[in-house]
Amino acid sequence: MLASVIAAVIAGIALFFLLPIFGKPREAFLRWIGIKHSRKSETLTEDPKGEMITKPADTEVSKLGLVNRLSPFEISRTIESAPPLQQSEVAKHYIGIRLDCIGELFSMKREGGGLIGVHIMVWTPTRSLSETVHVHFMVYQADYAGLALIKAGEPIHVSGLIKKVEPRSISLRNSKIIS
Repeated sequence: MLASVIAAVIAGIALFFLLPIFGKPREAFLRWIGIKHSRKSETLTEDPKGEMITKPADTEVSKLGLVNRLSPFEISRTIESAPPLQQSEVAKHYIGIRLDCIGELFSMKREGGGLIGVHIMVWTPTRSLSETVHVHFMVYQADYAGLALIKAGEPIHVSGLIKKVEPRSISLRNSKIIS
């Protein structure tokens, strides 16, 4: 009887110290690598395709603190430098990271439900066509009154979460046109 009480107390003490580590591994990992995380900073939202997603608040850094410095070119070069059969696995690591970039409008298309599909081309400083990265995203036309007046070739500054990545092509979700 005494042995079972002692075993229960030891198990309780062990759980007290181990539960914060193993009970919420994502939060424990983020604390371990030095990123502050709070569930209060997340909101549940619906993306343009109707999927429910957890979206970090705009004041929080999404994923790692360095991701805001990534360019479409760095992402594309990293994926292309991997062996062909590993490129899709490398690309998965970029899903959910916020990308902020400026490109030239290539095309826009009405997708229904008030959504506009936008395709911009992000050029390198040398304007080499072989290094161009295509960025695709959707926005609600009602949120951008002058959207229909933008001509092909005009600059568009967009920020959004990476939804899909392929060599030289990035799709965003929860996108906002900044200018």
